[in-house]
Amino acid sequence: MPRNILEFLENTGIADEGFWGTLFGNKKLFNIPGSLDFKEYIDYRDTQNLTWPTDGWKYYISRDQTWTKTQCHNYMTSGSCVYGIGDVPRLLKSTALVAHKFYLKSEPEAYFCILKEIRRRSLSPDPDFSVKKYSELPTVELARGLKYSELTHKNWML
Repeated sequence: MPRNILEFLENTGIADEGFWGTLFGNKKLFNIPGSLDFKEYIDYRDTQNLTWPTDGWKYYISRDQTWTKTQCHNYMTSGSCVYGIGDVPRLLKSTALVAHKFYLKSEPEAYFCILKEIRRRSLSPDPDFSVKKYSELPTVELARGLKYSELTHKNWML
């Protein structure tokens, strides 16, 4: 069945997001670790007075992605920044686990600079690095068995 979904979404603008959203939002059909029943969540969300996060954190804290040209030091494609060498200083300070996106055809030195830093950090981890915010991700808390009403950051899923 996932193959059918992928083939159905093949010619859409964001097939990958539709694919993963479909898999992880349909727990009853695809019981994948970290998945949820998105209809159940939407019903819950609609009864709450949730606002966008103002603490600098969002549900996608594990992914650093830039959607505005003013914050992008290379170029934009499909509404998202393709990181370049000018973005490296900020990315090195980012708490995200993944930076999206790099293209090797455009300023590949940015990618290799980040890769070198990843290797250095894997050999010499920062003892002060805290995973607390990652443990508070709604999908992580839901996987631990918490109910929507018990989530630390209900608004991270807006």
